[in-house]
Amino acid sequence: MSLVDGLLTLAVADPYDPRPANDLAALNGVPVALAVAPPEEILRAINRDYERRAGAAREM
Repeated sequence: MSLVDGLLTLAVADPYDPRPANDLAALNGVPVALAVAPPEEILRAINRDYERRAGAAREM
């Protein structure tokens, strides 16, 4: 996920399921663009972010 110039880009495995994009657009009030990615790649990105955040929390 990234937010650049008011556009939220979301990686999804199923671009035909409108719910994630619609939910994020409603919650954040910004337009959402979809980027298709394999489920494994999405999971790796999520895990990397959690690990990064956990490392930052340990440093506090």
